[in-house]
Amino acid sequence: MIIWGAMAIPVVTAIVLFVWFRHKTVVWEFVVPFAVSIVCIALFKYTTQKVQTSDSEFWGGWATHAQYFERWNEKVPCTHTKYCSETCRNSDGSTYSCQKPCGNQHLYDVDDHPPRWVLNDSNGESQSISRGQFEELATKWHSRKFVDLHRHYHTVDGDKYVATWDKDDKTFVAVTTRHTYENRVQASTSLFNFERVDPKLWKLYEYPGIGTWDQPAILGGNGAQAQEADTLLRTGNAKLGRGKQVKMFVLQFGPESTLQTGLAQENYWRGGNKNEFTLALGTDDSGKVTWAHVISWTQEDRLKIDVREHALHQGQLDLVDLTQYMIDEVGARFERKAFADFSYLTVEPPGWAVALSYLLTLLVNLGVSYWIIHNSHKEWTSGAAWRDHTHW
Repeated sequence: MIIWGAMAIPVVTAIVLFVWFRHKTVVWEFVVPFAVSIVCIALFKYTTQKVQTSDSEFWGGWATHAQYFERWNEKVPCTHTKYCSETCRNSDGSTYSCQKPCGNQHLYDVDDHPPRWVLNDSNGESQSISRGQFEELATKWHSRKFVDLHRHYHTVDGDKYVATWDKDDKTFVAVTTRHTYENRVQASTSLFNFERVDPKLWKLYEYPGIGTWDQPAILGGNGAQAQEADTLLRTGNAKLGRGKQVKMFVLQFGPESTLQTGLAQENYWRGGNKNEFTLALGTDDSGKVTWAHVISWTQEDRLKIDVREHALHQGQLDLVDLTQYMIDEVGARFERKAFADFSYLTVEPPGWAVALSYLLTLLVNLGVSYWIIHNSHKEWTSGAAWRDHTHW
């Protein structure tokens, strides 16, 4: 890898030390530039690779219960210095009463724990929510159970209240959480080389943000039908999220779009995340589907073809029907791609990172050389003899 070319720098450093400063350099000090350089380069390579391969995927689930932990406080043991009164003397011999440390005294502090509200979902994940959000869920679910935590409190005994989902589909709350994983595909150019595209030129979509506790699933649609389809797909993402480990999106583009737009979207999202199944489609002014393209790493290629063909043969776009079809087919046939299969991909650091690693290695070698020349060690002589010498 080109980044390891920086090891030429300690080679040059060792040659300079031997030719011009060997009378100030002992044998083991010739190894120091190499050892320090290896650590420096390896650390820089590891850091840049982690940054390049770090990606986020979205997990769908549903709210199972919410908890409200009341404010409480507790005694915390600690050690304080004890001061005693003593007689102290001034410089002129006069005396005065003063306080001096005379050991330790064991007292306690009081730690105050503020109230907090937590939402738990079907994936075993938890996230902080506001008081208003807790109250909203408690009202929606008609649930508020008191739980005595039996704390060892000081003056404020804080317990908790739990609101639990009543298993009614009408009060179902979809939840989306973001998780980090290693995506070597997005950083590798040895096998996958996604073309760089201008999202503004192609009018492409960014990943939707997570709002209160969920994110949109239908992007680009308008009207009551799009809203109904979005609710349907959010629910589908939530119910399939844990079992199938899948996240579905539908991206709708306008009359000016073509199939190239869908391919540009795939390039922009660099193939999408490992658990996604995304249908991109375009419609003309009358609402008829003109093109469709599926973006997914799923192992089931036939699933991608079937969903695309269903969209193309709809004629007039019916988002609700299309969304329900996609949920049913994905739920039955989707298989997530294991990105561990891509562990063989090599990740080369970008040019600026290589240049920076060379610069840092050079600076480190200059610092090490200065230390070697100016420290106090035995010197290396041409006769390979050792004698004491102090460098000033």
